[in-house]
Amino acid sequence: MSLLQHAKEELTRAGYFNGAKLDKKLGNNLLEIVKKFSEVGHSGFSAECATQTLEKLLRFENLTPVTLGDFAVAEVDRSLWQCKRNPKLFLTPDKRGYYSVDNKEKIINFDEGVNHERNNI
Repeated sequence: MSLLQHAKEELTRAGYFNGAKLDKKLGNNLLEIVKKFSEVGHSGFSAECATQTLEKLLRFENLTPVTLGDFAVAEVDRSLWQCKRNPKLFLTPDKRGYYSVDNKEKIINFDEGVNHERNNI
């Protein structure tokens, strides 16, 4: 079974083609994405790498470490700065690090050079 056949079967089972107009449109859009992906001809290894990277991009996650400059133009309020590369991240009031809305208690300091993705924030 091809990737496209698998996707169509799973989307059908999930009701994407026998329900509301929006469901059908979404189902067809997803099939187009799967079709494009399968046309690239990835090997198993490159497909896994591409899938992981694409998922991060679609979720607005960053692929490289965040820097202080990433917060420079995204002031939400007078004292609240949101990361323009990853909307889940906010600058600490002292501007020495950042935190995620998923875990406000875990602060990542810029001087540590830590990529938040590797620390599961």
